[in-house]
Amino acid sequence: MDDHEWFWKNVNRTNDPEECWVWKLGTTDNGYGLVKKSGLPTRRAHRVAWMIHTGELPPDDLMVCHHCDNPPCVNPAHLFLGTAMDNHKDMVSKGRRAPGPPKLYREVKQRLTLKQIEGLKRLSAKTGKMQAALLREALDALLLRHGI
Repeated sequence: MDDHEWFWKNVNRTNDPEECWVWKLGTTDNGYGLVKKSGLPTRRAHRVAWMIHTGELPPDDLMVCHHCDNPPCVNPAHLFLGTAMDNHKDMVSKGRRAPGPPKLYREVKQRLTLKQIEGLKRLSAKTGKMQAALLREALDALLLRHGI
């Protein structure tokens, strides 16, 4: 099996180019897929998908960004090259800023147990949502339940 076959074997792919194709192996704390092969540097899975699809390395001054805003997605139809500023503008235009007081979310995340963090990672992998988004949803529901 060559490297391209190995890569796509580790992706939950569908025949629908509109759907996200989710990386099945390891991820960063932010949910981005990680490609680890012995003897090679670790790379983010969406960057590898871009390289396989285009046959080119992304330029050093550009990021491989997601139209779908789903970090473990490696569907080439969902990826585009952009600067850090392009990526930031895309985030702002889609309203992807954290609701509520950000410091509170950071403090809650720092107090999670290892078991809770593992559960959050599993739920993130299952749903394709970023861990931070899942944490915000749970915290927002808890605050609402207590009238805060």
